[in-house]
Parts: sequence; C-alpha cells; structure tokens
Amino acid sequence: MSLLCRADFDLKLLIYIRARSKFLTCENDMVSSKILNTKTQKGDKEMPKHCEICNKQALKANKISFSNKHYTYKQQPNLQTVKTEINGTVKRIKVCASCIKANKVKKVV
Repeated sequence: MSLLCRADFDLKLLIYIRARSKFLTCENDMVSSKILNTKTQKGDKEMPKHCEICNKQALKANKISFSNKHYTYKQQPNLQTVKTEINGTVKRIKVCASCIKANKVKKVV
C-alpha cells in the first residue's frame, strides 16, 4: 500500500469515527436511541442466559495449560427451552437440566 493511499484511508477512517461518535452522542435523535436499544431479532424480549426457575447463571472458570498459563472462559448452564403452563397460559421458558430432572417444571405437550 502506498503512502498516499494509506493517508487517504486514515483520513476516511477518522471522518467515519467522528461522524459515528457524533451520531451516538445525539440524545434527542430517535434513530440513535433505536440503535442503542437494540433487541434480539425474535420478538421484543431478550432471551435469558439463566434458568428461570433456580436462576442458575454462567460461571467464570480458568483453563490451565501445561505451562501454567490461565485462560478464562465461561461455563454455561445446560439450558433447555420447555413449554410449561404458567397461570393458565402455555409459555416457553428456559430451564436448566437439573430443574427438569428434579420435576420442578411440568411439561406441556
């Protein structure tokens, strides 16, 4: 990449970053608020990353190599989507496998 082309690229990148930061700092703009408050694509609700019965969540753990280097990762709970009857209506909820085994949730067919 030539020096002139690199300088042109850096200038375009700087202009883009300034425009983006100006756009995101505008508080009264409806479009920016919609972008900042994005939800998941399926419906309006965000999918939970925890069991809705016992509130089991991800744990932080370390992998330790032979050279004793520590690599952090998340241990996710075994969540399953189950149809249950809640207050007379059938809903899908995320439940961990231990709650299903302990019969804390009644499945609906």
